[in-house]
Amino acid sequence: MQDGIAVIVCTYNGAARIEKTLEHLADQKFSAPISWEVIVVDNASTDHTGQLIDSFRNIFHERGVAFRTATERKTGKIHALTLGVSKISFSNFIICDDDNRLAADYVEKMYQRLNSDDKIGAVGGQSDPISEKEIPSWFWSTAGDYAVGKQGKHTGDVTVRGYLWGAGLGSKTRLFHEMYEGFPSLLTGRKESTLSAGEDGEYCIRLVAKGYRLFYDEQLHFDHYIPPHRLTEDYRNAVIKGIQSSMDIIDKYAEAISMRQKTTHRPLNRWRLNLVTPFRIWLTKSEIKKKRQRNKWQFLLPMEQTTDQDMQQIKKFMGIMR
Repeated sequence: MQDGIAVIVCTYNGAARIEKTLEHLADQKFSAPISWEVIVVDNASTDHTGQLIDSFRNIFHERGVAFRTATERKTGKIHALTLGVSKISFSNFIICDDDNRLAADYVEKMYQRLNSDDKIGAVGGQSDPISEKEIPSWFWSTAGDYAVGKQGKHTGDVTVRGYLWGAGLGSKTRLFHEMYEGFPSLLTGRKESTLSAGEDGEYCIRLVAKGYRLFYDEQLHFDHYIPPHRLTEDYRNAVIKGIQSSMDIIDKYAEAISMRQKTTHRPLNRWRLNLVTPFRIWLTKSEIKKKRQRNKWQFLLPMEQTTDQDMQQIKKFMGIMR
């Protein structure tokens, strides 16, 4: 695979948003030559997104940037993203949502950060909201749910956070293939108008499970366009519900990682946890804590006794076959 970076834009009915996104990509600036390309995946749009995308082909070609398009008929962002990654020519990639307007140096700085350390699995930046409508006061308490704000106090390792936003996320092409080869995603992301989520969090936590680090770089900045209809409390609640619906899966990954750390090469600790975890499930009154204890128990059980199919897949992904 060639050294360089690809920008993948996945869109569903993005005609009202994607033009500015592509304009910002076309205006990227570089202090030194970098090989890069743009891949736009139309995820079964029913508006005129396809025609609008094609209108940018010559603009990118005039700038010497490869510009390719693809169509994914199966709805769900993870399917569109997987198709986009399959088209990549280069060693790194950026996920640019169709409402992300990347700063002019974003592609260059992301390329530099990803190449700075082999153990960095994914890199995220920070964003500001923009809209035709005034940003409501309630927005700031939930800005992170919209992929707005900062993802760390300062530039550095944020692996303990456990995830980065898919918006503006950068990673290495070989890692994406490794994270999903033989192990399809358990989460699909947004489908058409359904605000399901979590495919970005699942990718990140799979990287963590394999020993890679998550990194936040405050020099990576983008504007996140939010149309007026998304700045309502009803929409906000739907976003939060979509995020919460994915947390059952993400929590299983997190418990599996934690339990592996507590039990690998520690047989006495494994024996102790095997003994006390069933009692904790029985004694705890909190449904949240009870669910976490069940996840721990499903991890501890031998593979043939693990009845939770999601945990089975997670254990196989982590190479835990006992």
